[in-house]
Amino acid sequence: MTETSLRFRSRWRFNLGTQLAVRLCIESRTANEPRVCEEVTGIVVSCDPLLDEPTWYEMVVLFLDLSSAIRREFGRLAVRPELMGNLS
Repeated sequence: MTETSLRFRSRWRFNLGTQLAVRLCIESRTANEPRVCEEVTGIVVSCDPLLDEPTWYEMVVLFLDLSSAIRREFGRLAVRPELMGNLS
């Protein structure tokens, strides 16, 4: 995850340019940190079959029209190791 995109694995294959609406919910790590949930829209810019698991696809969705507040929040969350593209 970055402030502008999301990379994830899916069993669904999407054509490049497909527009997706996604609700992202990220759990807090501490009691003082609130859970973050946002509904975002994005465009599929990559959807490739995984070599070791051909029934799965690795996708990249580029977010569209995010407010500056949501970009800042996603940027803050993107530094968390579990959200930095570790797909295992």
